[in-house]
Amino acid sequence: MTIKFLNYITDISTFDFIDNYLIAIDTLDYKLKKLDLDNFEKLWDSENQVGDLLISCNKIYSYDFYEFDINGDRRRMTEIMDSLPISNNEIAELSAVSKNGLLLIETSAGNKVSKSVYNLKTKTFSKLGLEITPYVSYFNEKYFVMISKGYTLIIYNYLDEKLIFEKDFSEECKYYDSISEKYFDGQIMNIYEYEGDKIIVTTKYSNTYCFNFETGVELWKTNAYASYIEIVGDIGYATTGLSFYRINLKTGESLSYGWENDRLPNFIYKNKEYWPSGNQLVYNNNLLWYPVFSEGESFVLVINPTNGVYEQILHVDINEKIMGLKFFKDMMYVLDSGNVLQVYNVKM
Repeated sequence: MTIKFLNYITDISTFDFIDNYLIAIDTLDYKLKKLDLDNFEKLWDSENQVGDLLISCNKIYSYDFYEFDINGDRRRMTEIMDSLPISNNEIAELSAVSKNGLLLIETSAGNKVSKSVYNLKTKTFSKLGLEITPYVSYFNEKYFVMISKGYTLIIYNYLDEKLIFEKDFSEECKYYDSISEKYFDGQIMNIYEYEGDKIIVTTKYSNTYCFNFETGVELWKTNAYASYIEIVGDIGYATTGLSFYRINLKTGESLSYGWENDRLPNFIYKNKEYWPSGNQLVYNNNLLWYPVFSEGESFVLVINPTNGVYEQILHVDINEKIMGLKFFKDMMYVLDSGNVLQVYNVKM
């Protein structure tokens, strides 16, 4: 395997891909821009700011209800704006999209919050003006998976307006902070969709759970902590920053690589030893790619998921922390905390 640096692009806050183009948000003016993947030339940028990068069905959406196609043409989504039940003092925003063509819209006025779901494929509202406050972490054609106060998980059937399940993790997942020498209420860290009808829930320095979100049934719980999980089939590859292990997502069983406390071994680069401290995993080409920031330097460790062996160590020539890593075709894109996107060619 060879990994070769090709180029870099500055002023990128977030990015994704449509067809054979790079779609990104510029940090200088918060506008969309489209770049050619062959020469990284900018082909167009948007007239208005877009906030977050929301992509569904090969189109881009802005929080203020503009739709952009791959050619940069935009249109105001009046079919949504004209149907929303909002008064003059309410603010409406497009807050999230799903890959299968659903838009989550929130309207607010003071403490009053309502949510609507619009289906891009049928061009109809699945739900309009549902008054419900908690933050939506995940949604599909029928359910909201929500978080309230940071520690309460709520599964809600928004079509039937029916509460399926609610669980408070504040006591069950209470954790001790050695620096402040205090106990803190448990907090939900991440929620991952699994098999279409299940979610994996991780909590801060505490348990990991699996729930069926159609019934609310707890399928398993493990006391293994995970700050990040990369799901590949029925295996969840979990990291805590220094530890690395696997979870059988069918049963919740932890599968160790045999290291003491599941801690990743230190690695050597140019005769210097580094700690493998990271918080993200990306599965690509049957390998796990693990961004690391150690001793003021950035690396990508390429890990064999079968035995945990480091297959390759890539030094990323920046003095910044890696914030995002994505693959597209035979290229790897590494975004750092200085908003520079580095591009590498990967040949297996």
